[in-house]
Amino acid sequence: MTIGSILLGLALLGLVALYVTRPLYTVDRHRRRQMSERKSLVLQKEAVLTEIQALDFDYETGKVDKGEYQQQREAYIQEAANLLMRIDALDDKYLEGATVPAPDGRPEGEFDEIEAAIARRRAAAAPMPSASTNESAAPVYEETATTSGTSGGSFCPQCGKAADAGDRFCAYCGHQLAEAQHA
Repeated sequence: MTIGSILLGLALLGLVALYVTRPLYTVDRHRRRQMSERKSLVLQKEAVLTEIQALDFDYETGKVDKGEYQQQREAYIQEAANLLMRIDALDDKYLEGATVPAPDGRPEGEFDEIEAAIARRRAAAAPMPSASTNESAAPVYEETATTSGTSGGSFCPQCGKAADAGDRFCAYCGHQLAEAQHA
């Protein structure tokens, strides 16, 4: 192999590496523009807040009279509020198009439907009798039920934690609460 072919191979390898890693280094131009607008607005807001602090200091030291102080402070506060509203508008505009995916890739609305179905099923299930046979532990379970705010539920005979009426297994220790019913 000659030096020329080695250099050509290294150059091609470098170009391929740049091409492959390009998405890591480039940012969406629209997002970059929005972020630079936001940074600019945040810097302006910080400058206004610094001016308010300086004005407060000047008033406390007697450099500014009360009328001028109140007028300038109102103007600065209004300017800071306008900047905050513009920052919020940019954030809302940016977040409007972005959706937060569910952990498993499903649309977010599906979780709400599933949670509602679970709540309906639990509400429709009849309360199960406590599976505890230990009589000395019964007062402890009753006290737990009154303090935890659960009504109509049962308790795990192994760990004593409250369980919902339709649960087949304890959510804390995994102990089987009810036998599987066969139709």
